[in-house]
Amino acid sequence: TVSVTDVNEAPVIESGKTGTVAENAAKSTVVYSAVASDVDAGDGITFSLDGADKDLVSIDPSSGEVTLDSSANYEIKDSYSFDVIATDMDGLTDTQPVTVSVSDVNEAPTISTGASGSVDENAAKSTVVYSAVASDVDAGDGITFSVGGEDSSLVSIDPSSGEVTLDSSAN
Repeated sequence: TVSVTDVNEAPVIESGKTGTVAENAAKSTVVYSAVASDVDAGDGITFSLDGADKDLVSIDPSSGEVTLDSSANYEIKDSYSFDVIATDMDGLTDTQPVTVSVSDVNEAPTISTGASGSVDENAAKSTVVYSAVASDVDAGDGITFSVGGEDSSLVSIDPSSGEVTLDSSAN
């Protein structure tokens, strides 16, 4: 008679090695879902993290869902790298390196100058009454200025420089 003694096997992570999240995704957005199995009946699995960016994400130890600890910002960090660790009840583990890519989203430019300008009465046509200054966090994006609103027909704007000038003398 030959007896076979059961030996505890380590869990196996079955989920992939990559994920993707859009820039500006909210804190707590799920960026990766770890899936693991264990051939040993009744062996529970607990998930944890290690690796370079483990402090920038969190993992639910039961579900394996990895979430952002703060909003993703492509211009600051274009990917997250971490290790998912599946541990069974006897302490055996499997480790999966994961890279989550951040996809760039085009953000709107921001005007950094005030909301108003002033001009002296009788100022000549083409007098600069306001200079708009704007920036864009997206590398390579150009900025073009335009005017709108109730009094937009009274002024012109240089689409490149942002200088607003009178179309006729100020009265």
